Amino acid sequence: NMDVVKKIAMLRDQGIAVVTMDRDILPSARLAYVGSNSFASGQVAGNLMTLFTRGEAEAGVLIGTKTVQNHVKRVEGFLDYLKGNAPDISVVSVAEHHDNDEESYQKTKYMLEEYPEIDALFLAAAGIQGSCEAVLEQKKESPMIIISFDTAPFTKEMLKKGIISATLGQQPEVQAKQALNILLDYLGMDITPIKEKYYTKTEIFIKSNIE
Repeated sequence: NMDVVKKIAMLRDQGIAVVTMDRDILPSARLAYVGSNSFASGQVAGNLMTLFTRGEAEAGVLIGTKTVQNHVKRVEGFLDYLKGNAPDISVVSVAEHHDNDEESYQKTKYMLEEYPEIDALFLAAAGIQGSCEAVLEQKKESPMIIISFDTAPFTKEMLKKGIISATLGQQPEVQAKQALNILLDYLGMDITPIKEKYYTKTEIFIKSNIE
């Protein structure tokens, strides 16, 4: 978003440092980025999909917005892993729902009706509640394999019930702490970050280890 890029440049010119979190904004004048490596996280999602499906599936992908860099990178990483490691997992449909649960419900419902062979879903952004509701309405004989992102309350509930197979955490608390430490060092002690990107760990949560 060029408006955000211009705003960050304006803040820098005013002597205000900016650290981006969760999703990076490039090119921009931000001091540093703290968050997950979206491409690598997508590869982890592909690895999990491969494990849960034993390398054979007809998969659908739900993405928030194709103009949001971290959403796109997650899907790119997911597809990259499948291409190199799981040739028998086919992605038959990709839908965009703009992080809206109602739209996610409608897009997932349409996807599952249009492609009844789908037996696995990769939920690469928000909209998880809508997608899960559409899956539950289908009442398939075999459980759907679902890999998602983040640990929102509804996602945890679906994980505990076995509806979601696994979800990936991005350490939001670590992101916030690291971003504040970078700013405190920069403003308080004139310490410039030694690197531009600080990646948090991608955490894997399944039914047995979610709290």
